[in-house]
Amino acid sequence: MCWVLAKNWSLDIIKLLTPKYIREMNNLLRANRIKIGWISVDLIPVLLFFDWRLMLLSLASMSHFFINMGINFLGKEFGTYSLIPQLWIWANFDGSHYLSIVNYGYGQFEYAFFPGYPVAVWLVSKILPDPLLVALLVSNVAALIFVYLLYKLWLLDYSSKEVNKSLFLLLAFPTAFFLGAVYSESLFLCFAAGSFYAVRKHNYLLAGFLGILATTTRLVGIMLIPALLILWYQQKQKIKSLWAILAIGLGILLVMMWNWWQTGDLLYFFHVQPMFGAQRSGGQIVLLPQTIYRYFKIFLTTPFSLTLITAVEEFVLTLGVLLLLIVKYKKINLAYLIFSLGVLLLPTLTGTLSSMPRYLLAAFPLFPLLGSFLNNKFSYRAVIFLLAIWQIINLALFVNGYWVA
Repeated sequence: MCWVLAKNWSLDIIKLLTPKYIREMNNLLRANRIKIGWISVDLIPVLLFFDWRLMLLSLASMSHFFINMGINFLGKEFGTYSLIPQLWIWANFDGSHYLSIVNYGYGQFEYAFFPGYPVAVWLVSKILPDPLLVALLVSNVAALIFVYLLYKLWLLDYSSKEVNKSLFLLLAFPTAFFLGAVYSESLFLCFAAGSFYAVRKHNYLLAGFLGILATTTRLVGIMLIPALLILWYQQKQKIKSLWAILAIGLGILLVMMWNWWQTGDLLYFFHVQPMFGAQRSGGQIVLLPQTIYRYFKIFLTTPFSLTLITAVEEFVLTLGVLLLLIVKYKKINLAYLIFSLGVLLLPTLTGTLSSMPRYLLAAFPLFPLLGSFLNNKFSYRAVIFLLAIWQIINLALFVNGYWVA
């Protein structure tokens, strides 16, 4: 039975990459949009998102037949009380911390997790008292909105063909499955993409509000400030609209004041980082060259294991994305370049590249750049296939309790 399921899904994955499937999708979406009441909805990002999520849900469920379950940092405890207990596999590692915060409040070392995401889950759980289900609902709705906003944002600068390529590359990225897990990635990206789109549409009040929410969700949200200031300058807007962008800094100030009120330390979210391992620094800033040197030592001293493979993945993806941004810097708006470099470099200041494969999702302007490298169909489909296989392997490891990012 397991073999039949695996075979069927393997065929489905291959089908997604065939010219016939792409032609069928193009025919289905030729109209590109439908009207729901007075709202016009683009179909491509919506259907692509649901296709991707259904495939990952099925693959995650099947992976248990091939990989033994780990024992640490699982979300299993929270599945016991859920209407759909099997979904706890999407709440491993950081997910278990977020659900613990929602259920019991912040623990001593959990202030490393910014409050935006757990507060959103806590608020919705007042309506639906099932924190696991609510957390997955918040993550997946935010992920859908993020993909949709990104589609609209990219259409302002690229052709529909280039935008579709970029969306496929984003959803095939090795850690894209985190967008649907009990993690803050999708909510942060929803706010960040919404803030960019609002500025491009000259709605600065909305951009500032979404920017504040982004900054209370992830520290790298502060990189919206310089990025949006550049867009403001490029669009030659009035001085009064500048204040809405500067107000984004209120998000991090609120987090700092809340840390001080709870712990007596304005920067406790940074100082507590060493408690989460990976040789993170919580008392000093470590520059990227020092971190790279640390990784070369890891490569030379660590025996072949999943730990070594994970370190290689962190190193390759981080430097690969950095190299892409440097090589293609002339082909990207300065605002997006500054934002991408910021969300890439800021987390490395703790002295480790741990979790970087996941953090790189925030550098979403890189995907059109990657698409510009892949000029012919063969290279594009080959890269999509390799990235998708890489994501499936990471997904199988994550849902079975093995650290990925």
